Amino acid sequence: MNISILEIGAKRFGTNASSLRLLGGFDQNVYECQLHKNLIIKFLSSEHHSYTTIKAELNWMNYLSSNGLFITTPIVSQIGNLIEEVQTDQDNYFVIAFEKAKGTIRQDIEHDFSLIHNWGKVMGKMHYLAKNYLQDQPNHYKHWNEEKIIIEYQENAGQTILKKWNWFLEELNKLPKDEQSYGLIHHDLHHQNFHVYKEEIIVFDFGDIEYHWFVYDIAISMYHAIQTIPSSDKRKKQEFAIRFYETFLEGYLEENSLNKDWFSYIPFFLRYRQIYSYIYLLNYLKVDNAQPSILSALRNMKSNIENDIPVIEF
Repeated sequence: MNISILEIGAKRFGTNASSLRLLGGFDQNVYECQLHKNLIIKFLSSEHHSYTTIKAELNWMNYLSSNGLFITTPIVSQIGNLIEEVQTDQDNYFVIAFEKAKGTIRQDIEHDFSLIHNWGKVMGKMHYLAKNYLQDQPNHYKHWNEEKIIIEYQENAGQTILKKWNWFLEELNKLPKDEQSYGLIHHDLHHQNFHVYKEEIIVFDFGDIEYHWFVYDIAISMYHAIQTIPSSDKRKKQEFAIRFYETFLEGYLEENSLNKDWFSYIPFFLRYRQIYSYIYLLNYLKVDNAQPSILSALRNMKSNIENDIPVIEF
């Protein structure tokens, strides 16, 4: 990233570029301040983000926090702004900052069913709050079919996958929508997007929020949890998937009600997440610089999609 952008953005939040350490993020745009260990700074290109959508994301996070969920709290700049805009002759970025989440990512989730239960509770609470929040909010959140990868023709995916992709989009367009089943979702609540501190889950990375079916949010968490079990051990993968599903839903249903008919769509949304992830990576991953393990995973995803091999027989 342009050093001028880093320097100006860091200064707006009371630090300097030399104190920033790259943490990552899909766009390699998330930094930790080494002078202020509780500060995370995120740089968002105006090419892909707008002030309005970023403000809506921060408003949602503040709303969740004020209603009892543990969220990485947005931090204001030196002059009291939640969002700072930084420009050079070549680039234009929005800069936002957060309090660093206490605790750590829980890497080994295979046998941690207490965590999975709490994970379900957190999502259930989010969905419950979403049902009320959006009734009084300006419509600054995109719907599922307004995403760039859905609007644009995905010719680079190949004709076989493109045909299957279009089938999923057609099926999604047929699904009913009401405030009890369709609303604002996190859209990426896997176990790498929250910390665990004293058994409490602290959620971060709300950059993908959008209107979608609540059951899809559940399927997303399940999809990424299943990926932690080696595909070579099909029995273990199957047993974990069932146990995860049962435990996660126990927690979820303690906080939010969802018509049981929607749970029959879990296999559909698991398959959809697989093809969505493949197309997303194909569009936004810098494949030329990707590690061999990533390229291997992409080849496996492509093969599974083309041959109708589901993530799990569920």
